[in-house]
Amino acid sequence: MMTRYSLVTQQNCLKLKQSLLLPESFNDVIKNIYLPFSESTLEKNIPILASINGAQGTGKSTLTAFVKLILESEF
Repeated sequence: MMTRYSLVTQQNCLKLKQSLLLPESFNDVIKNIYLPFSESTLEKNIPILASINGAQGTGKSTLTAFVKLILESEF
């Protein structure tokens, strides 16, 4: 699923996906959206303020849960 992230990060993402009862197809969202977004924040090496806006049920909390997990695992 993920290749440039540590094994710990990969395992944590899979555990979070399972705990949120997300379908197997959600791996594509993690790989194509959440990981690149997290990587872009890691590359900056400075504090970043990101504003997330969306209607109810669009995945704002899911996005932030994954980004938090990825950043914590990689730091």
